[in-house]
Amino acid sequence: MAHRALVDAHILVDPRISVSEGHNIAERARSRVLKVHAEVSDVLVHIDPEDDIDHDSNAQRMPERGSLLMNLSPLLEGVPEPQRVIFHYIAGKVEVEVYLSLDSLKSGSELAKVQEEISKRLIGNMYFSSILLYCQITTKD
Repeated sequence: MAHRALVDAHILVDPRISVSEGHNIAERARSRVLKVHAEVSDVLVHIDPEDDIDHDSNAQRMPERGSLLMNLSPLLEGVPEPQRVIFHYIAGKVEVEVYLSLDSLKSGSELAKVQEEISKRLIGNMYFSSILLYCQITTKD
């Protein structure tokens, strides 16, 4: 536009970072370009977890969050109600992070049995490639 440039940039990041970390990376990149290049009037930075060609086709065939949660529920049978569930859309499947309260966990041997059962249920699943169980420690204030 006249003697000014508009920049549209795509940055490939680790697909497991948080949205807020991705936003921070984008803002820092945008700021850096504007600071260094006076002829640039605006910068749009898009954060990508995978190459757009691979990610766009895979993302379109994945169900929305609500459907994924319904499909996840039978896989987590025997696990206490999660406090938080995070989905990572990677390589055509979803990696799941499940956060559990420390107070809701069973003994170590029972938890090992649940882990083994989840592993069996996960084999050949059309949506999920892995499920990671995390123990979240919270205060009771």
